[in-house]
Amino acid sequence: MWLNQLPTLVNLSLWDATSNRNVRCVCGAVGTDAHIFSGACPRIRGLKTALHNAVGHIIRQTLVKRNMVSWSFVSESDTHAPEWLAGVDWKEKIPFVSEEEPDGRVRRVQHYKPDLIVADCLSPQRSVVYLVDFTFVRDDLIREAECHKIVIYQSMCEVIIQALGPGDHVVEVVPVAVGRSGVPPPEWANVCQKLKMLGSPMSIWDKVMTCLMQQNMHMFKCWQKHNGLA
Repeated sequence: MWLNQLPTLVNLSLWDATSNRNVRCVCGAVGTDAHIFSGACPRIRGLKTALHNAVGHIIRQTLVKRNMVSWSFVSESDTHAPEWLAGVDWKEKIPFVSEEEPDGRVRRVQHYKPDLIVADCLSPQRSVVYLVDFTFVRDDLIREAECHKIVIYQSMCEVIIQALGPGDHVVEVVPVAVGRSGVPPPEWANVCQKLKMLGSPMSIWDKVMTCLMQQNMHMFKCWQKHNGLA
């Protein structure tokens, strides 16, 4: 894994065991690649959000491209579900859950704002709605991350189904869990087909991977500067 081979504080210490080099980041945590790219370091946490938003923009562009629109409704990034889809006061129906942050803090949150919502309202009795949410994890945790996204947005799926009323509706979570080193989701081709993305799975993934690599290197260089390594 190329991220493991970057000159982090821990790697520099391992490569020169005689130097007695400090392995602590300026924030006090151990300076591993996981600490950097998980967004746990408070000095560069905003860059993890920038990566998330950049990839989200690429995915949305595959759903709305020029005058071609794959769905009757595609939400803007970072917006709530409209009332016509989820009903009035629907957020009050979403339960709070406890979650641990990368820095170890625990907070109480509601999961009611996936990265994208796409919908085809074919008739009053038939709607297809997908809640799309992205995440970036260690390559070996992709499946676990996908399952986690499905679980945390299940309450929102139930609220939407209730708001749509009787009928043969499909409301599902579509997680897009990306490995930090550029590993695609195992079902990437199926995700592209389900979301009716405009373009081949390979060409779309090339754009995602290029963005991921560029943002990762920018994140790492900023972290180096904060730690006096550049």
